[in-house]
Amino acid sequence: MSPITFWVTLVLAAFVAALPATDSRPGSGPKGPGGRPGPPPRPSPPALPTKLPISPRPGQPTTSKPVLAPSSTPSAPTSALVCNAASAVLTVPSGLPAPTGTPSFVMLGIGSQNYTCGPAGTYVSTGAKADLFDISCLATKNPTAFNNAEIAGFTGGATAAGAGALLGRHFFQNVTNVLSPVWDDRGDAAKGNPTAFVRASKIANVTAPTGSQDVPWLALQAVEGSLATTLYRAQTKGGQPPASCTPGTPDISVHYTSKYWLYGGDVKL
Repeated sequence: MSPITFWVTLVLAAFVAALPATDSRPGSGPKGPGGRPGPPPRPSPPALPTKLPISPRPGQPTTSKPVLAPSSTPSAPTSALVCNAASAVLTVPSGLPAPTGTPSFVMLGIGSQNYTCGPAGTYVSTGAKADLFDISCLATKNPTAFNNAEIAGFTGGATAAGAGALLGRHFFQNVTNVLSPVWDDRGDAAKGNPTAFVRASKIANVTAPTGSQDVPWLALQAVEGSLATTLYRAQTKGGQPPASCTPGTPDISVHYTSKYWLYGGDVKL
């Protein structure tokens, strides 16, 4: 070998040794069996995030915490269910004592007067039952509705009369064989107050100015309880029984409405 050939061979060998093992040319990858080109190298998988976001299934609640509104001091709740009734004025007909002071409450009673047929063939009262609704607010907010509350309530109930909250119940209680009327707010507007009732006795009555078809107006005085010291049943509508009956026939209930005016007492609603 001549010196020129020797050096050319040496340079070519060094050049070939410096080439990479594979390149991007077709068939230049790793050889398979029989010298055939093998499959191209698989690409590296993309890097996964350290924590995958999880979407809730439909209807599944999210676990993120709600954003809370800045705290604020709530306004103090009012304990009053009724308005000041001082602007309401009751004018009574001759035969009833005039009220003194201003009313504590004015309630609309909606219920029934109950009767049994006596041996003389006339109906005898066995008491009454009624729901008592606040209408004190109407006296200042809607005087016309206040004046007509017993009429609207007779045909359309408390809503038609524009009445407010249900304050209590009116019923009769047998005390030593005497039926005594009771106005009781302990189960409704004054729960937890054991004195929020009044049992009263009648001190005077007159025929209703609107006619004998309506139950009489009454003035009553408290016997027990702190809801009132004096009361009036006034502006009545309905409640009167037929003029006669046959002894032994079933008892009857006659629909009525009335305003109940309560004075004095120390119960706050």
